[in-house]
Amino acid sequence: MGFAYANFAVAMPLYAVALGRSASFAGTVLALETAALAAGALAASSLLQRSGSARLLSLGLVLIGLGHLLFLVPAGVPPLLPGAAAHGVGLGLFWVASQAMLGRRSGVTGSERSFVHHYAAYTLGGLAGAAVTGGVASLARLALEGAGAVRPAFGLGLAAALVGVAAWRPAGVTETQRRERVRLSVGLPFRGLALQLPDLLLVAGVGLVLPLAPYMLATRFGLSPASVGLVVAGVAASKVAGSYAAGGLVRSFGSRKAIPVMLAAASLLAFLLALADTAGLFVAGLLGTALAATGAWPVIVDASLARVPPAERGVVAVTWNAREYGLIAAVTALAGWLLAAHGSPGLLVALAASLLAASAAVSGAVYRRPVHTPQPAPARA
Repeated sequence: MGFAYANFAVAMPLYAVALGRSASFAGTVLALETAALAAGALAASSLLQRSGSARLLSLGLVLIGLGHLLFLVPAGVPPLLPGAAAHGVGLGLFWVASQAMLGRRSGVTGSERSFVHHYAAYTLGGLAGAAVTGGVASLARLALEGAGAVRPAFGLGLAAALVGVAAWRPAGVTETQRRERVRLSVGLPFRGLALQLPDLLLVAGVGLVLPLAPYMLATRFGLSPASVGLVVAGVAASKVAGSYAAGGLVRSFGSRKAIPVMLAAASLLAFLLALADTAGLFVAGLLGTALAATGAWPVIVDASLARVPPAERGVVAVTWNAREYGLIAAVTALAGWLLAAHGSPGLLVALAASLLAASAAVSGAVYRRPVHTPQPAPARA
Protein backbone atom coordinates (compact mmCIF):
# COMPACT_ATOMS: atom_id res chain seq x y z
CA MET A 1 0.00 0.00 0.00
CA GLY A 2 2.88 2.36 0.77
CA PHE A 3 4.41 1.72 -2.66
CA ALA A 4 1.10 2.38 -4.41
CA TYR A 5 0.45 5.60 -2.50
CA ALA A 6 3.96 6.95 -3.14
CA ASN A 7 3.51 6.15 -6.82
CA PHE A 8 0.41 8.38 -6.87
CA ALA A 9 2.02 11.09 -4.70
CA VAL A 10 5.00 11.43 -7.08
CA ALA A 11 3.43 10.70 -10.47
CA MET A 12 0.33 12.88 -10.06
CA PRO A 13 2.17 16.21 -9.46
CA LEU A 14 4.61 15.36 -12.27
CA TYR A 15 1.62 14.58 -14.49
CA ALA A 16 0.12 17.98 -13.64
CA VAL A 17 3.41 19.67 -14.59
CA ALA A 18 3.51 17.72 -17.88
CA LEU A 19 -0.06 18.82 -18.62
CA GLY A 20 0.97 22.44 -18.02
CA ARG A 21 -1.40 22.81 -15.05
CA SER A 22 -0.93 25.12 -12.06
CA ALA A 23 -0.15 24.31 -8.44
CA SER A 24 -3.81 24.91 -7.56
CA PHE A 25 -4.84 22.16 -10.00
CA ALA A 26 -2.33 19.72 -8.49
CA GLY A 27 -3.50 20.67 -5.00
CA THR A 28 -7.15 20.15 -5.97
CA VAL A 29 -6.58 16.61 -7.29
CA LEU A 30 -4.49 15.70 -4.23
CA ALA A 31 -7.19 17.19 -2.00
CA LEU A 32 -9.90 15.21 -3.82
CA GLU A 33 -7.98 11.99 -3.16
CA THR A 34 -7.64 12.89 0.53
CA ALA A 35 -11.32 13.89 0.84
CA ALA A 36 -12.23 10.50 -0.66
CA LEU A 37 -9.93 8.95 1.93
CA ALA A 38 -12.01 10.59 4.68
CA ALA A 39 -15.18 9.29 3.01
CA GLY A 40 -13.67 5.79 2.89
CA ALA A 41 -12.93 6.00 6.60
CA LEU A 42 -16.57 6.88 7.31
CA ALA A 43 -17.80 4.06 5.08
CA ALA A 44 -15.63 1.69 7.09
CA SER A 45 -17.94 2.07 10.09
CA SER A 46 -20.61 -0.19 8.60
CA LEU A 47 -18.19 -2.34 6.61
CA LEU A 48 -16.24 -3.25 9.75
CA GLN A 49 -19.43 -4.56 11.31
CA ARG A 50 -20.36 -6.61 8.24
CA SER A 51 -17.01 -7.93 7.07
CA GLY A 52 -14.37 -7.26 9.72
CA SER A 53 -11.00 -5.56 9.50
CA ALA A 54 -9.22 -8.33 7.54
CA ARG A 55 -11.61 -8.25 4.57
CA LEU A 56 -11.84 -4.47 4.76
CA LEU A 57 -8.10 -4.24 4.23
CA SER A 58 -8.39 -6.47 1.15
CA LEU A 59 -11.12 -4.25 -0.28
CA GLY A 60 -8.91 -1.21 0.24
CA LEU A 61 -6.17 -2.81 -1.85
CA VAL A 62 -8.63 -3.61 -4.66
CA LEU A 63 -9.89 -0.01 -4.79
CA ILE A 64 -6.32 1.34 -4.85
CA GLY A 65 -5.67 -0.87 -7.87
CA LEU A 66 -8.83 0.41 -9.57
CA GLY A 67 -7.68 3.98 -9.08
CA HIS A 68 -4.33 3.28 -10.75
CA LEU A 69 -6.08 1.50 -13.60
CA LEU A 70 -8.08 4.68 -14.27
CA PHE A 71 -4.90 6.79 -14.16
CA LEU A 72 -3.60 4.75 -17.08
CA VAL A 73 -6.50 5.79 -19.35
CA PRO A 74 -4.99 8.14 -21.99
CA ALA A 75 -7.61 10.88 -21.83
CA GLY A 76 -5.91 13.76 -20.02
CA VAL A 77 -7.64 15.17 -16.95
CA PRO A 78 -11.04 13.37 -16.69
CA PRO A 79 -9.75 9.93 -15.52
CA LEU A 80 -7.74 11.62 -12.78
CA LEU A 81 -10.86 12.54 -10.84
CA PRO A 82 -12.61 9.14 -10.48
CA GLY A 83 -9.19 7.53 -10.16
CA ALA A 84 -8.24 9.84 -7.29
CA ALA A 85 -11.60 9.14 -5.65
CA ALA A 86 -11.20 5.34 -5.84
CA HIS A 87 -7.60 5.62 -4.65
CA GLY A 88 -8.63 7.73 -1.66
CA VAL A 89 -11.53 5.50 -0.58
CA GLY A 90 -9.25 2.45 -0.75
CA LEU A 91 -6.63 4.12 1.40
CA GLY A 92 -9.28 5.19 3.92
CA LEU A 93 -10.48 1.60 4.29
CA PHE A 94 -6.90 0.42 4.69
CA TRP A 95 -6.05 2.82 7.51
CA VAL A 96 -9.22 2.16 9.49
CA ALA A 97 -8.79 -1.62 9.12
CA SER A 98 -5.14 -1.60 10.14
CA GLN A 99 -5.68 0.75 13.08
CA ALA A 100 -8.64 -1.34 14.25
CA MET A 101 -6.31 -4.35 14.37
CA LEU A 102 -3.39 -2.59 16.04
CA GLY A 103 -5.45 -0.46 18.42
CA ARG A 104 -6.68 -3.48 20.37
CA ARG A 105 -3.36 -3.52 22.26
CA SER A 106 -2.89 0.23 22.87
CA GLY A 107 -2.19 0.81 26.55
CA VAL A 108 -0.24 -2.44 26.92
CA THR A 109 3.48 -1.97 27.58
CA GLY A 110 5.30 -1.81 24.26
CA SER A 111 2.13 -1.32 22.19
CA GLU A 112 3.79 1.55 20.33
CA ARG A 113 6.12 -0.96 18.65
CA SER A 114 3.32 -2.42 16.55
CA PHE A 115 2.37 1.04 15.28
CA VAL A 116 6.01 1.91 14.57
CA HIS A 117 6.70 -1.36 12.70
CA HIS A 118 3.47 -1.02 10.70
CA TYR A 119 4.17 2.60 9.78
CA ALA A 120 7.79 1.80 8.95
CA ALA A 121 6.77 -1.03 6.62
CA TYR A 122 4.23 1.21 4.90
CA THR A 123 6.81 4.00 4.57
CA LEU A 124 9.57 1.71 3.31
CA GLY A 125 7.16 0.72 0.57
CA GLY A 126 6.70 4.43 -0.06
CA LEU A 127 10.47 4.91 -0.27
CA ALA A 128 10.75 2.27 -2.99
CA GLY A 129 7.64 3.54 -4.77
CA ALA A 130 8.86 7.13 -4.92
CA ALA A 131 12.33 6.25 -6.20
CA VAL A 132 11.13 3.76 -8.82
CA THR A 133 8.30 6.04 -9.99
CA GLY A 134 10.67 8.97 -10.54
CA GLY A 135 13.13 6.76 -12.40
CA VAL A 136 10.48 5.25 -14.68
CA ALA A 137 9.06 8.71 -15.44
CA SER A 138 12.54 9.95 -16.40
CA LEU A 139 13.17 6.95 -18.65
CA ALA A 140 9.76 7.28 -20.28
CA ARG A 141 10.46 10.95 -21.01
CA LEU A 142 13.34 9.87 -23.24
CA ALA A 143 10.92 8.09 -25.58
CA LEU A 144 7.60 9.91 -25.07
CA GLU A 145 6.44 13.51 -25.16
CA GLY A 146 4.37 15.57 -22.71
CA ALA A 147 1.93 13.88 -20.34
CA GLY A 148 2.49 10.55 -22.04
CA ALA A 149 5.95 10.46 -20.49
CA VAL A 150 4.48 10.29 -16.97
CA ARG A 151 1.33 8.21 -17.43
CA PRO A 152 3.09 4.79 -17.76
CA ALA A 153 4.52 5.27 -14.26
CA PHE A 154 1.01 4.81 -12.80
CA GLY A 155 1.23 1.17 -13.86
CA LEU A 156 3.69 0.60 -11.02
CA GLY A 157 0.99 1.46 -8.48
CA LEU A 158 -1.43 -0.97 -10.14
CA ALA A 159 1.18 -3.72 -9.95
CA ALA A 160 1.82 -2.99 -6.26
CA ALA A 161 -1.89 -3.19 -5.44
CA LEU A 162 -2.23 -6.52 -7.25
CA VAL A 163 0.76 -7.93 -5.36
CA GLY A 164 -0.79 -6.71 -2.11
CA VAL A 165 -4.09 -8.46 -2.83
CA ALA A 166 -2.25 -11.70 -3.63
CA ALA A 167 -0.02 -11.50 -0.54
CA TRP A 168 -2.67 -10.59 2.06
CA ARG A 169 -3.46 -13.84 3.85
CA PRO A 170 -4.87 -13.06 7.31
CA ALA A 171 -4.50 -16.15 9.48
CA GLY A 172 -6.13 -17.07 12.75
CA VAL A 173 -8.80 -14.37 12.57
CA THR A 174 -11.51 -15.08 15.11
CA GLU A 175 -15.19 -14.29 14.75
CA THR A 176 -14.83 -11.48 17.29
CA GLN A 177 -12.01 -9.94 15.32
CA ARG A 178 -13.78 -10.28 11.99
CA ARG A 179 -16.94 -8.52 13.09
CA GLU A 180 -16.07 -5.25 14.76
CA ARG A 181 -19.11 -3.72 16.44
CA VAL A 182 -18.78 -0.14 15.27
CA ARG A 183 -21.84 2.07 15.50
CA LEU A 184 -22.32 5.73 14.69
CA SER A 185 -23.94 7.99 17.25
CA VAL A 186 -25.23 11.55 17.45
CA GLY A 187 -22.13 12.76 19.27
CA LEU A 188 -19.72 11.05 16.89
CA PRO A 189 -18.39 14.14 15.04
CA PHE A 190 -16.96 15.46 18.34
CA ARG A 191 -16.03 12.17 20.01
CA GLY A 192 -12.40 12.15 21.13
CA LEU A 193 -11.72 15.57 19.58
CA ALA A 194 -9.60 16.80 22.51
CA LEU A 195 -7.45 13.68 22.44
CA GLN A 196 -6.95 14.01 18.69
CA LEU A 197 -5.89 17.67 18.73
CA PRO A 198 -2.12 16.96 18.67
CA ASP A 199 -2.65 14.67 15.67
CA LEU A 200 -4.90 17.15 13.85
CA LEU A 201 -2.47 20.03 14.29
CA LEU A 202 0.38 17.79 13.16
CA VAL A 203 -1.30 16.58 9.98
CA ALA A 204 -2.50 20.10 9.14
CA GLY A 205 1.08 21.34 9.30
CA VAL A 206 2.45 18.44 7.29
CA GLY A 207 -0.42 18.69 4.79
CA LEU A 208 0.60 22.23 3.90
CA VAL A 209 4.03 21.09 2.72
CA LEU A 210 4.54 17.41 1.88
CA PRO A 211 1.77 16.73 -0.70
CA LEU A 212 2.92 19.56 -2.96
CA ALA A 213 6.66 19.08 -2.33
CA PRO A 214 7.12 17.17 -5.65
CA TYR A 215 5.43 20.05 -7.52
CA MET A 216 7.66 22.63 -5.79
CA LEU A 217 10.80 20.61 -6.50
CA ALA A 218 9.89 20.27 -10.19
CA THR A 219 8.81 23.87 -10.80
CA ARG A 220 10.60 26.17 -8.34
CA PHE A 221 13.92 24.27 -8.25
CA GLY A 222 13.78 22.56 -11.68
CA LEU A 223 14.52 19.01 -10.50
CA SER A 224 14.05 16.13 -12.95
CA PRO A 225 11.42 13.41 -12.30
CA ALA A 226 14.18 11.02 -11.20
CA SER A 227 15.55 13.58 -8.74
CA VAL A 228 12.05 14.32 -7.43
CA GLY A 229 11.49 10.61 -6.88
CA LEU A 230 14.78 10.29 -4.99
CA VAL A 231 13.93 13.25 -2.75
CA VAL A 232 10.49 11.81 -1.94
CA ALA A 233 12.19 8.46 -1.24
CA GLY A 234 14.53 10.32 1.11
CA VAL A 235 11.51 11.84 2.87
CA ALA A 236 10.13 8.31 3.32
CA ALA A 237 13.45 7.14 4.76
CA SER A 238 13.34 10.09 7.17
CA LYS A 239 9.85 9.07 8.26
CA VAL A 240 11.04 5.53 8.99
CA ALA A 241 14.06 6.74 10.97
CA GLY A 242 11.88 9.25 12.81
CA SER A 243 9.25 6.66 13.75
CA TYR A 244 11.85 4.34 15.31
CA ALA A 245 13.48 7.29 17.06
CA ALA A 246 10.08 8.31 18.43
CA GLY A 247 9.40 4.76 19.60
CA GLY A 248 12.73 4.68 21.43
CA LEU A 249 12.06 8.04 23.08
CA VAL A 250 8.61 6.92 24.23
CA ARG A 251 10.04 3.75 25.76
CA SER A 252 12.75 5.77 27.56
CA PHE A 253 10.85 8.87 28.68
CA GLY A 254 7.14 8.16 28.14
CA SER A 255 4.74 9.76 25.68
CA ARG A 256 4.12 12.86 27.85
CA LYS A 257 7.74 13.96 27.46
CA ALA A 258 8.87 12.41 24.17
CA ILE A 259 6.05 13.55 21.87
CA PRO A 260 6.15 17.29 22.72
CA VAL A 261 9.94 17.30 22.26
CA MET A 262 9.73 15.75 18.79
CA LEU A 263 6.97 18.12 17.71
CA ALA A 264 8.89 21.15 19.01
CA ALA A 265 11.94 20.00 17.03
CA ALA A 266 9.78 19.59 13.92
CA SER A 267 8.47 23.13 14.34
CA LEU A 268 11.99 24.56 14.57
CA LEU A 269 13.14 22.63 11.49
CA ALA A 270 10.09 23.83 9.54
CA PHE A 271 10.86 27.46 10.42
CA LEU A 272 14.39 26.93 9.06
CA LEU A 273 12.91 25.30 5.95
CA ALA A 274 10.91 28.47 5.32
CA LEU A 275 14.22 30.34 4.89
CA ALA A 276 15.66 27.89 2.32
CA ASP A 277 16.39 29.52 -1.03
CA THR A 278 18.30 26.74 -2.79
CA ALA A 279 17.31 23.20 -3.72
CA GLY A 280 19.92 21.70 -1.39
CA LEU A 281 18.75 23.65 1.66
CA PHE A 282 15.10 23.00 0.84
CA VAL A 283 15.67 19.24 0.54
CA ALA A 284 17.70 19.14 3.77
CA GLY A 285 14.97 21.03 5.63
CA LEU A 286 12.29 18.80 4.12
CA LEU A 287 14.08 15.64 5.29
CA GLY A 288 14.60 17.00 8.80
CA THR A 289 11.00 18.14 9.17
CA ALA A 290 9.69 14.78 7.93
CA LEU A 291 11.92 12.92 10.38
CA ALA A 292 10.70 14.83 13.43
CA ALA A 293 7.07 15.49 12.46
CA THR A 294 5.74 12.49 10.55
CA GLY A 295 8.13 10.21 12.46
CA ALA A 296 6.17 11.06 15.60
CA TRP A 297 2.80 10.25 14.03
CA PRO A 298 2.57 6.50 14.89
CA VAL A 299 3.41 7.05 18.57
CA ILE A 300 0.91 9.93 18.72
CA VAL A 301 -1.85 7.61 17.43
CA ASP A 302 -0.89 4.90 19.92
CA ALA A 303 -0.69 7.35 22.84
CA SER A 304 -4.06 8.87 21.98
CA LEU A 305 -5.82 5.50 21.56
CA ALA A 306 -4.34 4.35 24.87
CA ARG A 307 -6.34 7.13 26.54
CA VAL A 308 -9.61 5.92 25.01
CA PRO A 309 -11.56 3.11 26.73
CA PRO A 310 -10.88 -0.14 24.79
CA ALA A 311 -14.56 -0.67 23.98
CA GLU A 312 -14.69 2.66 22.12
CA ARG A 313 -11.51 2.32 20.03
CA GLY A 314 -13.24 0.84 17.00
CA VAL A 315 -15.60 3.76 16.55
CA VAL A 316 -12.80 6.20 17.39
CA ALA A 317 -10.62 4.75 14.61
CA VAL A 318 -13.39 5.52 12.11
CA THR A 319 -14.05 9.03 13.41
CA TRP A 320 -10.42 10.00 13.74
CA ASN A 321 -9.44 8.85 10.26
CA ALA A 322 -12.39 10.68 8.67
CA ARG A 323 -11.63 13.84 10.64
CA GLU A 324 -7.89 13.65 9.99
CA TYR A 325 -8.06 13.14 6.25
CA GLY A 326 -10.87 15.62 5.79
CA LEU A 327 -8.56 18.20 7.35
CA ILE A 328 -5.61 17.13 5.18
CA ALA A 329 -7.80 17.51 2.09
CA ALA A 330 -8.74 21.06 3.10
CA VAL A 331 -5.18 22.19 3.86
CA THR A 332 -3.82 20.54 0.69
CA ALA A 333 -6.31 22.48 -1.44
CA LEU A 334 -5.42 25.64 0.49
CA ALA A 335 -1.71 24.97 -0.04
CA GLY A 336 -2.22 24.65 -3.80
CA TRP A 337 -4.10 27.94 -3.92
CA LEU A 338 -1.53 29.78 -1.79
CA LEU A 339 1.37 28.40 -3.81
CA ALA A 340 -0.28 29.43 -7.08
CA ALA A 341 -1.00 32.90 -5.69
CA HIS A 342 2.36 33.64 -4.08
CA GLY A 343 4.77 31.44 -6.03
CA SER A 344 7.07 30.92 -3.05
CA PRO A 345 6.70 28.09 -0.51
CA GLY A 346 7.90 30.33 2.34
CA LEU A 347 4.42 31.28 3.55
CA LEU A 348 3.22 27.66 3.46
CA VAL A 349 6.18 26.42 5.47
CA ALA A 350 5.89 29.20 8.04
CA LEU A 351 2.22 28.31 8.59
CA ALA A 352 3.18 24.65 8.90
CA ALA A 353 5.82 25.48 11.52
CA SER A 354 3.25 27.41 13.57
CA LEU A 355 0.83 24.47 13.51
CA LEU A 356 3.57 22.06 14.60
CA ALA A 357 4.45 24.37 17.50
CA ALA A 358 0.78 24.40 18.54
CA SER A 359 0.71 20.60 18.35
CA ALA A 360 3.71 20.40 20.69
CA ALA A 361 2.02 22.70 23.20
CA VAL A 362 -1.32 20.88 23.12
CA SER A 363 0.22 17.40 23.41
CA GLY A 364 1.85 18.30 26.70
CA ALA A 365 -1.61 18.83 28.19
CA VAL A 366 -3.52 16.04 26.40
CA TYR A 367 -1.21 13.23 27.49
CA ARG A 368 -1.76 13.98 31.16
CA ARG A 369 -4.98 11.98 30.86
CA PRO A 370 -5.01 8.45 32.29
CA VAL A 371 -4.14 5.40 30.19
CA HIS A 372 -6.73 2.62 29.76
CA THR A 373 -5.09 -0.81 29.71
CA PRO A 374 -7.14 -3.43 27.81
CA GLN A 375 -8.02 -6.57 29.74
CA PRO A 376 -6.51 -9.82 28.42
CA ALA A 377 -8.93 -12.19 26.67
CA PRO A 378 -10.18 -15.02 28.90
CA ALA A 379 -8.44 -18.35 28.39
CA ARG A 380 -10.42 -21.00 26.51
CA ALA A 381 -11.49 -24.08 28.41
